[in-house]
Amino acid sequence: MKIRELGVYGYDDFDAPIMAALVTGDPVLFVGRHGTAKTMLCRNLSSALGMTFHAYDASKALFDDVIGFPNPSRLSEGYLEYVGDGMTIWDKEFVLIDEISRADPTMQNKWLEVIRARSIMGRKVESLKYVFAAMNPLDYIGAMPIDLALASRFAWIFVSPEVGAMSENDRAKVIRTIGWEDAPLLDHKRNGDAILALESQVNRQRERLQNSMKCASPLIELIERMLDRLAVGASERGITIADGRRLSMIRRNLLACFLADGISSRAQNIELVGSAMAKYLPMLLPSVIIDEEGIENKTNALIHDAIKSVVGADSFIAPMPFEIGIPAVKSFLKGEFDPFALELAVEALEREDRTLGNYKENNADIADITEAVIKKVNESGIEVQREIWSRLWNIYSNATSRMSDTVITMSVNNIPTK
Repeated sequence: MKIRELGVYGYDDFDAPIMAALVTGDPVLFVGRHGTAKTMLCRNLSSALGMTFHAYDASKALFDDVIGFPNPSRLSEGYLEYVGDGMTIWDKEFVLIDEISRADPTMQNKWLEVIRARSIMGRKVESLKYVFAAMNPLDYIGAMPIDLALASRFAWIFVSPEVGAMSENDRAKVIRTIGWEDAPLLDHKRNGDAILALESQVNRQRERLQNSMKCASPLIELIERMLDRLAVGASERGITIADGRRLSMIRRNLLACFLADGISSRAQNIELVGSAMAKYLPMLLPSVIIDEEGIENKTNALIHDAIKSVVGADSFIAPMPFEIGIPAVKSFLKGEFDPFALELAVEALEREDRTLGNYKENNADIADITEAVIKKVNESGIEVQREIWSRLWNIYSNATSRMSDTVITMSVNNIPTK
């Protein structure tokens, strides 16, 4: 999944983490200044998933607005039932709790159960699949610090990008964007129409995660050793942001994030895994929303030492672009044949084809490496699903047809004819 395909730009660093959050269903918090598309992204995600969506303004909403009023006739029968309307939560599938840091602390406490357990006073909100929240940075007037009990409910804490820090191309796209609530009298197509088969992507990734978590693997072992060092280091330094629940959330979400990024659970490239940990771990710890002097620097040092203890080098901490794509495919080509790794390689090739295929000079590389994948599969002698063959052939034919006016063809075994 590419977030830009949802009509929201500048969020490329969050492609894999947001997919991980959709896979696990763990709560997400966006921290960002006004106008950084926090609400728009949530609405567009829900639209692409085909889910009912509601954004609650936590600074204004009373809990009666959320749960409705008790039905008097059912109370007389000894049964508590709430009378709902379009605002109440009982039929919602995807909710955004906006301005959560501006809510009265007593109201924040009432959201705890919804965020963590998808329930209200012990009653499950059966339809509710995703809980996202949003807040402004603490330097905004009226934005109050979130206590650790609330902060610990959120698996991912994303700092929304500001338009001035985006690429020139992304700024241009932002300037041309008209959001859901904008210009109501203009006739325009709203961004966020369900343009992705997002639900099937999420389900496929969820199945992978569940399969990966059932057995030991080098990647899981590395994550668990790193988390052990993170817990010990936090205790020794008096940093209270890594409780047991947090460590468990990090384990599953970090693994889901790696799989979404094309890193197999069997991956043994220590430098690659270390770089990924250094990129994503700060998003899985709540230091940016804790009102404690120096907490971000302490957390960064804690992350550095925890990763270094299992990776054994400092080099991965240096800022660097982190793109999996073609390197993931090359990793498949170097290893023994693995159907799971093949599927990850195909998805990586599809991402490259979508994002780089518009540039003519990249198509030869895409075609060459796709041909190498097809050759490896043929040489393996192992049966492969027809869907995988079709997707490989589509990538190859798309790339070669864009290289010149003449379509280049090649002879391969078992390729389905169009």
